[in-house]
Amino acid sequence: PTVVKPAHATYTESLSRIESSLESTQSRVTSTAAQRDAVPARALFQGWLQHARLSGELQSYLFAKQALDILAERLGSNAACNEQAQFALATHRPAAASAALENCPGGYDIGLQADIAYYQGQYALALELGIQALNERATPDNSIRLSRLRMAMGSPHEAAALMEAAERRYHNGSPHQHAWFKLQRGLIALHSGDFERARALYKSALQELDGWWLAEEHLAEVQLLLGERDKAQELYDVVIDKTGYPEFLDARAKMYESAGDLTNAKAMIDLARERFEADIALLPEAVIGHAIP
Repeated sequence: PTVVKPAHATYTESLSRIESSLESTQSRVTSTAAQRDAVPARALFQGWLQHARLSGELQSYLFAKQALDILAERLGSNAACNEQAQFALATHRPAAASAALENCPGGYDIGLQADIAYYQGQYALALELGIQALNERATPDNSIRLSRLRMAMGSPHEAAALMEAAERRYHNGSPHQHAWFKLQRGLIALHSGDFERARALYKSALQELDGWWLAEEHLAEVQLLLGERDKAQELYDVVIDKTGYPEFLDARAKMYESAGDLTNAKAMIDLARERFEADIALLPEAVIGHAIP
């Protein structure tokens, strides 16, 4: 099939489209309450997970949980078990994900089982299940899963090949997903010590989705490793203005500290601590597990 390449898009535009879709989906959920229709409830859950992965906002995970509760109520019994496992993994609770799958009345997604094994450090089992999932369905998701496993097990070249295969199999025009593939390939290059390639891939991700804070942060990180300190500082400031996330404030504090600016370093550390405590109060399990895609 021909790969559908997206038109140039910005992070703000992509987020706005998701939010518009969520608004209409919420209306459908409300209007179908009497019929207990699970289709819009499932779409709302997946939409909020998508919003959370793009934005990194913890509140989006809470909205996803509300949608999941509606879905479970409409389906009855444990029929929302795969979605419950998916949400548990998204908020870094593999034990809860495993418990959800154990109660599945109609069988469970083998790919989710592989993910659970991966997050629990059972790499051999995760690899076995991941290969089985890919053999059963050669989808981008299953190639991505196997790529992550190969990287965790110290095979970066195979991980890169699998991620590239996943990108080739992807035939949707989503700018976010195309940018995400570039970002993941950049991470593999980074962990392989190829900083120049990582930088090029992060820049390519930003060509797909201009202004995406996550790609900008990773670009700033590799710029710092390449000695481009001024560029890294400038980009970190941009990312902090967009997100205010504590881990980025902490990274910026270290840069101030290494430059001898202890006053600004302390201010950043204090602000990072304040934001971190607020996030812990909002969704502790996600923060502890670092639920940012």
